[in-house]
Amino acid sequence: HKSALFAYQKGLDNLQAADYEQAESWLRMSLAQFEKLNYPYLTGAAHHSLGLAFIHTGKYSDSRLHLKTALLNWKQLDNWLEQANVLQALGYLAYKEGDNAWGLGRYYEALEYCKKANPSPALNRLRRDIELSIEDLENNPNELS
Repeated sequence: HKSALFAYQKGLDNLQAADYEQAESWLRMSLAQFEKLNYPYLTGAAHHSLGLAFIHTGKYSDSRLHLKTALLNWKQLDNWLEQANVLQALGYLAYKEGDNAWGLGRYYEALEYCKKANPSPALNRLRRDIELSIEDLENNPNELS
């Protein structure tokens, strides 16, 4: 249990520090342990974080697999905030792959999910980030910050 949490935290730290290959390694380790321990929330979080790391290392098909698995996980847990968060990541992934229309669709879908989530500062930040991504993509289809 503690080693899985340690590995997950190390993965998040590496993700924040933009050391994506190290993040992948730690997050894979934590995911395997969370799955064995049957921790649905942390399993979803690890899939989500691993999907983000894979976007940054250009492993788009791996990213999509983990993000979609995380989305299913969050649906089973009825977690609207995290579903919106994953949809935002899928929108960014689509942009990175050059499919701006599909990406915009995921961003708008994420905003709809935000409406179902419980109010919180995290929801406010996510909604603002999604709106900025939509604005960037609609105004500058070749650049997304």
